[in-house]
Amino acid sequence: MTETIILAPGAGSSELLRTLAKFGKNTLGLRVLSRTELAKYALMKNGISITEEFLTAKEEPSVIYSFLNEINYFRAASFADAESLSSALSTMRSLIPSDEENELKGRLASGEFPEKNAAILEVYERFLKKCSEDDRIDSISLVRKAIKETEAVTSTDYLMLSEYPLMPLDMALIEAVSGGSYKEISLVDLFEREKKDTSDLSFTEGYGRINEAEDILDGIFRNEIPLDKCVIAANDVSSYAQVFYDLACSYDIPVTYGCGVPILNSHP
Repeated sequence: MTETIILAPGAGSSELLRTLAKFGKNTLGLRVLSRTELAKYALMKNGISITEEFLTAKEEPSVIYSFLNEINYFRAASFADAESLSSALSTMRSLIPSDEENELKGRLASGEFPEKNAAILEVYERFLKKCSEDDRIDSISLVRKAIKETEAVTSTDYLMLSEYPLMPLDMALIEAVSGGSYKEISLVDLFEREKKDTSDLSFTEGYGRINEAEDILDGIFRNEIPLDKCVIAANDVSSYAQVFYDLACSYDIPVTYGCGVPILNSHP
């Protein structure tokens, strides 16, 4: 059986697979991966082990903060600043498909704010040096390792979703791992649905999550739509799950949560 991998950074893997199964789609052999997971998959398939300790994205701000105040420009920086720098560096590095160090140096050197850019470049260099000294590898370095050192795994089918656009680094990864053999599809294609005319649909504008959630529930009950025929999709499940949980408890509405509910609502 051929395995199918969907590279969709930011997509909820388990939620997407459960939703596909709910609508009768076969998910056997289907995997939804982030770029880090795809890089690890490619390395494993090529028999290449990762000898360094893996540094997660959540740990990167702590590493940056360990030396941040030693840099004169950031001498008064807080941990929140380290988190912002970590996110900014990750985005910049993701925009560069190859020759990262030289490309990043060139872009920062020609920037509008030379003093700040020089400080950011020093953060970048010290971050990589710190990782090397501690024998650790960050997620982007892991992806570059997979791009550089692995052969294409052609026994697997690869897909990317148009609703989850890839960064240049992600494109370089899927190009390398698939050998250039991948397809871009939409969620409509994935669910094997036909595109419908949406001109007869009604839309509403809500301000604030609670107003949006209440308007959705109001529309369901006002139009007497059976609850087991309704699926509510949210772009931020962690916050909307709490809102719908509170409303469901207040009005005794039977609701199931494919995305789960906040752990504070559990009573072990």
